[in-house]
Amino acid sequence: MNSTDISPSAIQADPRNYIAMDVHSNNVVVCVKRNIINAKGCLVGQTIAEKTIATKGSYSGLTQFLARYADSQQHTMVAESTFNWYWIANIAEERGWNMRLADPSTVSQASIKAANDRTDADYLAERLRTNSLKTATIMPRKQRAARDLMRHRLNVMHEVAEKKIRLSNLCHNHLGHPLHGKELQGLQLAFKTEGMAAIYKMGFDTSGSEFIIADLLLGLKQAQERLKHLEEQVFQIIDSNVEFQSSRALLLRTIKGCGNILSSILVTEIGDINRFHSMGDFVSYCRLAPTSKLSNGKSKGKGNAKNGNAYLSWALTELATLMARFNRPVQRYLDRKLERRGLRVVAIRSLAAKLARCVYQLLRKNEPFDLFRAFGAAAEPLAPQPAQTEDAVEVKEPKRVKSVRRSKAKTAAVDTAALLAPKQLSPGVA
Repeated sequence: MNSTDISPSAIQADPRNYIAMDVHSNNVVVCVKRNIINAKGCLVGQTIAEKTIATKGSYSGLTQFLARYADSQQHTMVAESTFNWYWIANIAEERGWNMRLADPSTVSQASIKAANDRTDADYLAERLRTNSLKTATIMPRKQRAARDLMRHRLNVMHEVAEKKIRLSNLCHNHLGHPLHGKELQGLQLAFKTEGMAAIYKMGFDTSGSEFIIADLLLGLKQAQERLKHLEEQVFQIIDSNVEFQSSRALLLRTIKGCGNILSSILVTEIGDINRFHSMGDFVSYCRLAPTSKLSNGKSKGKGNAKNGNAYLSWALTELATLMARFNRPVQRYLDRKLERRGLRVVAIRSLAAKLARCVYQLLRKNEPFDLFRAFGAAAEPLAPQPAQTEDAVEVKEPKRVKSVRRSKAKTAAVDTAALLAPKQLSPGVA
């Protein structure tokens, strides 16, 4: 596709260049548009350049072409948020170009009869020109690196958990009892000093299962060492970043239940909170906004519930669970939601959405978290109550919470006293 230019005298309405890129593994299709006034005096879009540029082995051709319409000119640049946009964002950051990411579902909604790479880039540029394209601010390169390292740390953590689960299930299958906690730590220590003899002492015979146990123990040790090393690196990077450091300190100091891991995930995934125009945008980005579609009070399906950041969704859900353990007002709020909704998972997600709004305000205003303002009750410690005899207090039956289910007319009873029982867990564990 050859580049097409129009006369500069025809461009009078708006000097801004709207640049859209359809990125592939070995080439990029670029379309550049401007607003012009046609013969009838109407403001319309005009393609001033479009070209397919090969990028295999060198990016110089793309950089030179984009520089013609971006350097020292008003412009807005956009590319779809696919798996291979980092390198273009790095070039744009180095050159000082105004680049944003487009919603990857935009082109699929075009409903073009005959579509190709040129029409896709043209459609993106037209939507960008008319300000009808959903775009997102790109995090700086250093912040993206810290975020990706934290995500990789989570993958290694999954490896550790997967090997522990397999070890426990194998012991349960062959020996009749699972292997948890201190028993697993004892087996790891014994295997380090005694080798295969430690596995035979557990009761495994020489049928071959002992080699599976040995391989899992070796893999678990390596994964734990990798996890420890990654955590040291990521904490060092986060603490050396001024923006990450201040935000993480606010979360750690003022939110009881938010530990090192959760605070690190939150600050690296959020980045600059000002890149979200509103609180609703942030809650939606956390996958905690409603996705139902209603018409005249009737359900017409659901939207894309997976549109957003899965890591923030998980972190805020974990934060909701931990805060309910260590803060009595939060626990009472969760109980009210549980009584109304009937399902604990729904109540937890509702609490997570409220905490997302709290985190947004905390980072936006740079203020400590206020439990009273958020939940309307004074902060009460969840210390165990002193034992009382039956003569001192009147013994009452525990209250029952009705579980409402739309599909059935039956109700289920839930023991509120069991829900209120605090669990033994350090506030720093996330």
